[in-house]
Amino acid sequence: MRLKGFSRDYLLVSPLLLDDELIKIRAYLKDYEQKYPQPVPAKQVVEEKHPHSVEQLAKLSISTLFCSELVNGIKIQQLEYNSQDLIAVIQECLAHSDSTLIRKQMPVAKNLLKRVRMAPVGIPNSHIALLHTRSPEITRCSFTMFDLDNEISLQSMDHDTIQVKRVLLMLAPDNLTAPEQRVMSTISSMIIMSSQNLDLFTNGSQKEIKEAIAALFLQDLKDRLLGNQ
Repeated sequence: MRLKGFSRDYLLVSPLLLDDELIKIRAYLKDYEQKYPQPVPAKQVVEEKHPHSVEQLAKLSISTLFCSELVNGIKIQQLEYNSQDLIAVIQECLAHSDSTLIRKQMPVAKNLLKRVRMAPVGIPNSHIALLHTRSPEITRCSFTMFDLDNEISLQSMDHDTIQVKRVLLMLAPDNLTAPEQRVMSTISSMIIMSSQNLDLFTNGSQKEIKEAIAALFLQDLKDRLLGNQ
């Protein structure tokens, strides 16, 4: 988004960060660090070897349960005879979502439409679109995919036009914790991580996608357990 009246320089990038945008960000950070080097902190007293083990174990347990519930809820559904209008498709996706997921559909639909009008939702070099929003009307995090009988034309994040045959819908409550935000962001990043992943999320089966996401979550949890992150 363009920030009207914002006094400092900033970079305008797409939500999922394309390769050329990552290059720009890294160059900007390198230049910034050279201009404004951080003072080296004074040597600090060494803390106990395991000062927060109980807290870390609790956080990992909660993250593990959250990841497991999210993966188990992943679904692919077919939208038969769908409209070729994106607004109508959004309404159809919400109507086909689990009845316990959304309290009131209208506010969620309005949030999604606002997001669509803000920036393109088609993923470059693919046949998929990613829709996501948070709302107090959403009861839990979910990731659902909808296969379209009729492809729809959408603008992609690199401002090209693509034919979308699968819609990826990510929904979350308004009060997400930081670990929950991290997990949802992991899925978004995974989608564009490689051409193989783009193909997986475009053509993969429900089982294949669940297994791939579960494997990524497991690796992330192992890294955190070993203190790599």
